Amino acid sequence: MPLKNALLACFWIFAVVYVATMHWAPFLAHWLVKAVPALSLAALVKVQLEGRQSWLLAAGLVLSAGGDVALSFRDDGTQAYFVVGLGLFLTAHLCYIAAFALARAYQPRRLPVMIAFGVLAVAMMALLIPHLGPMLIPVLLYIVVITSMGLMATLNTQGGTLLIAGAAVFFLSDATIAVNTFVLAEPHPIARYIIMPTYYAAQYCIAMAFVTADERG
Repeated sequence: MPLKNALLACFWIFAVVYVATMHWAPFLAHWLVKAVPALSLAALVKVQLEGRQSWLLAAGLVLSAGGDVALSFRDDGTQAYFVVGLGLFLTAHLCYIAAFALARAYQPRRLPVMIAFGVLAVAMMALLIPHLGPMLIPVLLYIVVITSMGLMATLNTQGGTLLIAGAAVFFLSDATIAVNTFVLAEPHPIARYIIMPTYYAAQYCIAMAFVTADERG
């Protein structure tokens, strides 16, 4: 329990510090401050959980931290860092999908949530396609994968409402990134204050959904 509390404290301290200081980024080691929350949650799930699920969730969080680092650097016009970050987060979502699939069953009462994820995915594709250019295939693939993650979250029988909330907020965070990057003529500075808090909240909900489920037995 003391280690769990220490890791959660580390998550919250670094998440709050990064959100409070990102106006001044890039600053010394800002990429590390940004990545520590996901790494703290990765350590937490490894400490609290066992078996394949713990490894898959931890891998997803570590890959997300790598995506945080990649997206912390400014591109030179080639979008190279963006593509690397996109690939890391895509792989992270594949790990989440595999972790969620370890305990799944169709639950009719969650059908509206599944439909909502599908509708949001189609809406995002319709909004983004005219603006994607050479990024069309990678971004559409990412939308398919994160939507699949959301659908698998609704099928998971362990995480409950907290896991579905995490998947939904993750979709919101990534949708904001996509609109800010591709649709707006110039990225809006206020977008980061939507992207990062929702991103940290999503990772927290996903990790804690399984930690609390394990503690309940």
